[in-house]
Amino acid sequence: MGLLTKVLYTNPVTGPSMRLLNLAGDIVFDGPLEEGYQFLQDSLDTVIQTVGDGFGDLADALGELGADIGSGILGIIRYLGVAVIEGMEDTYGYIAGKVGGKKVQVTSSVTVLGIFMFTAFYILNRLPGRGE
Repeated sequence: MGLLTKVLYTNPVTGPSMRLLNLAGDIVFDGPLEEGYQFLQDSLDTVIQTVGDGFGDLADALGELGADIGSGILGIIRYLGVAVIEGMEDTYGYIAGKVGGKKVQVTSSVTVLGIFMFTAFYILNRLPGRGE
């Protein structure tokens, strides 16, 4: 059984007629057959319009959700870069505070370490079977 029950009958005065009843048994339309079909068509158009509006609202909500997610990801990327730079600045500040007055010793140690690593890399690449 549908949402409406259709009863066709012949009225001796007006001719073919239609009576539409809802689920509760209330009469929602009672009149000539042509007008009854027009009532059904109008009701169907209203239902289609309502469903279409609902899907349109859903599409708008999903579009807004996608825009919110996109702007959130952009915010994460933007602030992640700032956090990395601030972290590097804090690291430099910490190291500079620990080194303090020992800059000459640290500079010479880093230089010696660099020369050692370069030499080791050069020798390992000159071994037979490597770097040919």
